[in-house]
Amino acid sequence: MISFAAWLIANIALISFLEHVVHRHFMHRRVLPLHLYQRFPFLEDYSRAHAILHHRTYYRRFNFEPDPSGREIDLRLSLKTGLILYASVSPLVIALAAFAPLGAIAFSIVAATHMYLWGVLHHEMHVPESRFLHQSASYRFLARYHFLHHRYPKKNFNVVVPLADFFLGTQAHPRPCDLREMIRLGYLTPSHHETIDRLVHRNECPSLPAHGTG
Repeated sequence: MISFAAWLIANIALISFLEHVVHRHFMHRRVLPLHLYQRFPFLEDYSRAHAILHHRTYYRRFNFEPDPSGREIDLRLSLKTGLILYASVSPLVIALAAFAPLGAIAFSIVAATHMYLWGVLHHEMHVPESRFLHQSASYRFLARYHFLHHRYPKKNFNVVVPLADFFLGTQAHPRPCDLREMIRLGYLTPSHHETIDRLVHRNECPSLPAHGTG
């Protein structure tokens, strides 16, 4: 019999892949048939809020968004959005419960925790407020990871558990100008002065990908 701890680990990995699918194919693309977007306007609203407003209109510089009208757009998951996301995978939960109730319980716990952490961490990344989080090496790693997603929107789709990106080949690799900006934001501390000197004297990135919906 699989232990509850093993189910938790397996479901953390599963949630990483589900997050990748939702973020890549539903928040940055319109992959469903057009009539579904017309029938269910929230699908169009959800995609537009993320791909256009969050990425292309606001937070192009990642944090400290000065425009109050866009400051909170798509930073947290609302209860409605969370319930819709959970309902969308309910067939999986039901199938899992049929032969492994413990696995279904573990999935529900991991899913709820993931959605909560997604909201807390994503909000903090764009509206920094918590000194406690910024003292955490794990948080700074995730902040750097998500910073690169805003630089390269076709990469780094995971926010909480960057596992699926690794297996699916969608990890972004920072350029010197990216590292320099991470230092400015306080998410990266060079280990020696030579690193700072090397970054400071390198040219800016010749070009950054457009913040499109691909």
